[in-house]
Amino acid sequence: MDAKLIGYQMPAGIKELRRSKEAEGYFFGALSPDDLVAVIRFAGTVFYPDWARALREAVYRGVPLSRIRVARGPDSRIVGFCMYGGYSDIQERFGPFGVDPNAQGTGIGKILFHDCLTAMREEGLHGAFFLWTDEQSSAGHLYKNAGFEVSRRFHVMKKRLG
Repeated sequence: MDAKLIGYQMPAGIKELRRSKEAEGYFFGALSPDDLVAVIRFAGTVFYPDWARALREAVYRGVPLSRIRVARGPDSRIVGFCMYGGYSDIQERFGPFGVDPNAQGTGIGKILFHDCLTAMREEGLHGAFFLWTDEQSSAGHLYKNAGFEVSRRFHVMKKRLG
C-alpha cells in the first residue's frame, strides 16, 4: 500500500486524541538514545526478531533516531513504535510498526502512525509505502482510513514436492 504525503496534515480528531493521551501521561515522538535498547527488546520480544534486527541495522547504518517514533505509557514503558527509512535506506519505506497487544484499540497506534506520517512530511517526503498487510485487519483499516491504497498484490503459492 502507498499514500501521497503532499499536503498531508494530521487529522484534527487524531490531534485531539493525542492531547487526551498526553494528558494521561503518554509520550509520542522521536526515539531517544536512552530508549534504544528498550525499543529493540520490545520489537523483538513482543513482535518479531526480524523487527529488532531491522531497528539495529537502521541505527548501525546511521538512520536518524527521529525516523524511529515511539509511544511510551504513563509508566515510561514502551508501548509502541514505528520507523521509516530504515530498510535499504529507502526514505519513504514505512515500517515496521507495532503496538503492544494490551494497548491495541486505545488509539495509541493511530496517534503513533500519524505522528510518523507527520515526521515524514516534515522531512519533505512526498509519499509513504510498505510492502504488505491484511487489508481486513485493524492495521489495514487504519492505513485505508489514512488514504493508503493497494498498489500491488502478492500471492503465496505452494507446491508439494515428492
